[in-house]
Amino acid sequence: MLPIILQLFKETRDPAFSRAIEYISHDLAREHSPDNGYRRLPPEARSHVRRVGLFYDDVGKLVAFGVVDERLIIGSYGTNIVCMWDDLSPYIYRERILSTKAMLFFEDLAARAKARPLPSVHAELGLAHCPPSE
Repeated sequence: MLPIILQLFKETRDPAFSRAIEYISHDLAREHSPDNGYRRLPPEARSHVRRVGLFYDDVGKLVAFGVVDERLIIGSYGTNIVCMWDDLSPYIYRERILSTKAMLFFEDLAARAKARPLPSVHAELGLAHCPPSE
């Protein structure tokens, strides 16, 4: 399981992944309507959506099948999972109407993250605090 987790962490530290997150957060809705889903977006926008959406869909599969502890994923990415789902869900839901039942595991992961907010996972784990010395 450790190689899987390390690969997940590596992906989210990739500058291209960060650019995709930034694009989705700031530009996607401003530049493109969700009316045609995400598969009909221009190539660069579609690439960003697929990179982030399919990543979280794959992570959602690992969580749903019990391969990776939900607390590890939500404790690490919970806020971002919810934000990305909120930004992408109009495109994903429209895509489901137009073609296929896409990213069901991403949706499940987002629902889990909304039901179990990141601070509650951190509290459950008993993460310690160490504020700066004065």
